[in-house]
Amino acid sequence: MKQSSSRRAGTFIKAGLVSAVLLALLIFKFTDIQTVESVFRTLNWREIMFAAFMYTLAPVGRTLRFAVLLQVKPHALGRLFWAVCLHQAGLRLLPVRTGEAIFPYLYYKALGEQAGQGVVGLIYSRLLDFAGLACIFLAFLAVTGMSGRVPWTWPAWAVLLFLVMSIIAIRLPWLLGVISKILGRMGSNRKSRTRFVSKIMSLLDESRSASLKIRSWPRLMGASLATLLVWAGIFGCFWFLMRPYHVSVQNVVFGGTAASIAGSVPAGGIGNFGTQEAGWTLGFSLAGILPGLALATGLMVNLFTLAVTLVLAVLCLAVVRSSWRQWKESPLGSENQDPGDHEPDILGLEERLENTEDPAGGEMLHVTGGVSKVEDVPAPKDIADSPDRLERD
Repeated sequence: MKQSSSRRAGTFIKAGLVSAVLLALLIFKFTDIQTVESVFRTLNWREIMFAAFMYTLAPVGRTLRFAVLLQVKPHALGRLFWAVCLHQAGLRLLPVRTGEAIFPYLYYKALGEQAGQGVVGLIYSRLLDFAGLACIFLAFLAVTGMSGRVPWTWPAWAVLLFLVMSIIAIRLPWLLGVISKILGRMGSNRKSRTRFVSKIMSLLDESRSASLKIRSWPRLMGASLATLLVWAGIFGCFWFLMRPYHVSVQNVVFGGTAASIAGSVPAGGIGNFGTQEAGWTLGFSLAGILPGLALATGLMVNLFTLAVTLVLAVLCLAVVRSSWRQWKESPLGSENQDPGDHEPDILGLEERLENTEDPAGGEMLHVTGGVSKVEDVPAPKDIADSPDRLERD
């Protein structure tokens, strides 16, 4: 356990060093420290507050999208929101987008549903993100007439991206079935991997059954509308942060699209530093901004969005910790349960009650984990009706 922890810490440190090196190379190649300092000084509190508000709309939109795809009940939206915020923080802090893997676990802990549902919900969310970006990019080129300023291959790649994402969304149950069959053959040939492969196959089966339900058009259309809210919040944040430089909305959408696509590539380090700045610099340079200023503003935007993401995650952790503390101080946590032996009911997943006896019917009611079972327990006979008592009388 200590070795695995040290390995994870070492990987995290290496990723941080790689991110710092890439960022330093970009700064010294295309800009200077003075430009970066001037970019941060131009921000005022009004723009910061509006940008933070707009960026907060992104996790709200993601929560609504998961709720539509996975049919989450309204009373569970709060728990789903903190799962989304913690997932976004892990996605920004862990390198090469390995933070994606924590959402199924958070979804299971927050709502008590199968982790496979979280997996397929995350897959559909990413498909909608890329398809939405492709549509936004094509609409931008059509409206602004900038198609002549970019290579013809760019809109062609955008159309291809939209078609591929649409095909995967439609054929996802089939793809999951194929992957499950391949892993099943691998597990039958190698006995040492049978246990691991069986767990993955079980997760794939859960995901496939969930994808058959999610594939319905009403869910996909509702999730698409929520995706528009996600991108509206992100691009709105970008626009408020770029207002001091009098950048038009069209150029913000163009540069932000390039930055978002570059940041989605699983090659960045901690905080997407390096890849997102490269996409931002390329997009805004084509939009007419000097490369040095574009890189400096890209660094500022990346740090700002990372700070907002971490603040939301910390607030969600505080809410979860407060719920845990309330559970421990309640009669259910202090008297009926041992917090050291059982997981606290901080997520609203379980209802644990003491065994309660019905005096009238003599039935024992057991309620554990939200599942009740009634066992018939014979009621004690009245002593006055006992035959032995009558004989003695």
